[in-house]
Amino acid sequence: MLAVTVEEPGVIMRETDSIRALKVVSKLRLKFDKELMRGWDEKYGAIDYYDYIAPFYDQIYDEEQKVKIDVALRHINPVKESVVLDAGCGTGFLFKCLSEKVKLLVGLDTSPGILKEAKKLAKSFPNVHLIRADADFMPFPKGIFDVVFALTLLQNMPNHLWTLNELKRVGKAYSIFVITAFKKFKKYRHFVQTTFVALLDTAGFRVSVIENNKKLKDFIAVCKPKT
Repeated sequence: MLAVTVEEPGVIMRETDSIRALKVVSKLRLKFDKELMRGWDEKYGAIDYYDYIAPFYDQIYDEEQKVKIDVALRHINPVKESVVLDAGCGTGFLFKCLSEKVKLLVGLDTSPGILKEAKKLAKSFPNVHLIRADADFMPFPKGIFDVVFALTLLQNMPNHLWTLNELKRVGKAYSIFVITAFKKFKKYRHFVQTTFVALLDTAGFRVSVIENNKKLKDFIAVCKPKT
């Protein structure tokens, strides 16, 4: 007896849809992988740069950072029991200004050279602790910081929205966030005030203060998570 195989049109269509879906997923993954690698290339470039200038960092950025911190601290008054994160802490400009006013200050940076310099200063403050980690993948549980600083951080990160979401994750529902954005950084990555505020809004922040004066190279935003 001759065996006859009958192919159901519905089955063929499902197989075709699956193949199409796989092709789409493959293309998306390839694009994602390229973006991911580009992001890591930028991060490694930033690490190399800051490692190189670490011994001279304070000489180069002293005035700029002091002005920025001074303006930022006018708008916040953390209580003594506050646990504070300084994401992208650099050599520790914030340590002197804040360590005596809070319970704990954690400085986070990716550059070994920068952290080596920060360690020299941190020795004078027993409540200051340093950790080398990527601000996009911080080794902290959700909701542990009362105040989060991200000064001079965003311009070194490839995906601003991802970084902002990670900052928000480690803060609490009532936490205060102080975030800066460089006014002009490369042709394809500079901020104007409206785009910076829109980015913060998209990330789920409610901006209470936005500082923008001629002395500042950055916009400074003081904000809280939306509830």
